[in-house]
Amino acid sequence: ILAEFGATGQITRKTQGGDYDPDTGTYPQVTTTQAVTAVVIAMPQHLIDGTTVLQGDELAYVSAVGLTMPKPLDVMTWMGADYTVINAKPTAPAGVNVLAEIQVRK
Repeated sequence: ILAEFGATGQITRKTQGGDYDPDTGTYPQVTTTQAVTAVVIAMPQHLIDGTTVLQGDELAYVSAVGLTMPKPLDVMTWMGADYTVINAKPTAPAGVNVLAEIQVRK
C-alpha cells in the first residue's frame, strides 16, 4: 500500500565522527541519509497526552524493509517538509521488520 500511495522522502541522521578539532572547538559530524517511502497522517486525537505526544504531532508510516530504525532527533524530509523524529516503533511479524510507525513533529 505504501508503494502505491506513499511518497518518497528521506531520513537523515547526524552523528559525531572523528577526533575533536581544537581549532573549531567541535567534533566533526557524519551525516547519513536513507531513502524512504512514507505516508504522514494526523496523530489520532486519543493518543495526544500533552506530554510525550503533543497537539500537532503527526504519525508517519514508513516502509521498513532494509531500513535502519530511526532514532529521536533524526530528521525525516517528506513532501517538502522537515519533521523531527520523536519516537519510532517497528512492526516485525515473524521477526521481519516491515513497517515503522514514527511520531514526528514539525
